[in-house]
Amino acid sequence: MTLPLLCFHHAGGSALTYRRLSMTESRFAVIPVPIPLQQHMAEPEDRVYVDRVVGALERQILRSSHTSQPYALYGHSMGAAVAHALTRRLEYQGRGPCFLALGACLPPHITAPRIDDAASEERLFAFLEKANGAPLTLRSSTLRRVLLPRLRAGLRFVRSWREFVDRNPLDTPVAAIAGSDDPWCTPSLITQWESYSTETFRSSTVIGSHLFHQDAPALLDVLDRCLPTDAIAGAAA
Repeated sequence: MTLPLLCFHHAGGSALTYRRLSMTESRFAVIPVPIPLQQHMAEPEDRVYVDRVVGALERQILRSSHTSQPYALYGHSMGAAVAHALTRRLEYQGRGPCFLALGACLPPHITAPRIDDAASEERLFAFLEKANGAPLTLRSSTLRRVLLPRLRAGLRFVRSWREFVDRNPLDTPVAAIAGSDDPWCTPSLITQWESYSTETFRSSTVIGSHLFHQDAPALLDVLDRCLPTDAIAGAAA
């Protein structure tokens, strides 16, 4: 039996990456979950903004047939911050995941380096270029119109999450994954996620940059290796 793996898009990403994951053979059934970051950007208070985003996902997931059995969460970059906050909410409901995997995301107590969500377009594009590991060649008005609002919404969420998140340890096994060439979320720093779980913690490194999750086989392989054996047993029961 495969374990449902609910995957959260990072702010500049698309469902294409997770479709690649879903077509790769593994012990996971990959389910992409878009994050309603932009839908709540009109909320003036950061704490309420985070609560609205996480609350909308919580309601969606609790209604999903995928969570009627053992399931796992994977969030990448900004999506990892969302997955962490969501796991806390789901634990309160007694419906938490059996496994939480966090890719390319520093724990909330590490606040630097970061870029502000109010940064100029040029700074935001430079940020995206560094994340991609190569220059963005399509600086069209369409690209700006699509990517930049998503990026601003995601950056706002991460900034607010770091400020308001409940930093008490989760009662969920956690894995933290870094790209070997990630300029921000380095392999040495992701080990600090260990204090955020009372259960099994594993850290791992994947060859690649900040967007290492675009290599579907490599990511699924490391998730397979990080998945606790009791989670596998629960999915097979």
